[in-house]
Amino acid sequence: MRSAWTGQDPYGKTDADCLPLLSEIQRKCHKVIVTDEIERRYLRLWKGLKLKYPQGPNLLNCMKLYLEWKLTRKVDDSRVSTQLPPLRDECKIKDEDTEFARLTKITGATLVTYDGPLIELGRELGFAAMKPSDALRSL
Repeated sequence: MRSAWTGQDPYGKTDADCLPLLSEIQRKCHKVIVTDEIERRYLRLWKGLKLKYPQGPNLLNCMKLYLEWKLTRKVDDSRVSTQLPPLRDECKIKDEDTEFARLTKITGATLVTYDGPLIELGRELGFAAMKPSDALRSL
């Protein structure tokens, strides 16, 4: 979401793949999987970004699309963060990414991230993770 809003990924690289990726997720994917805590965290982040950056129609569509997905049950928010089973060697994962990794592993979903080390750890720990541009090509 941050990349779509600011035009840059957290590492300072511009990336135009986020909005097309959301469109492809809308078109092809059955579910978007979140936990209670992930949703809270990103709704707070969205509110902060909304105050900080100018809002155009394309940017506001990211949140509108997510809220529509919730209404149509495309968002699976049935899992509680505190009930996710730990991964072996998860101490190698940054604290803020642990929940994403656990959720990805137990659901068999793909984690979409710019975090190269997390993508590598996914291979090591047995969960799928890829950059937005790679996820877009794989859909």
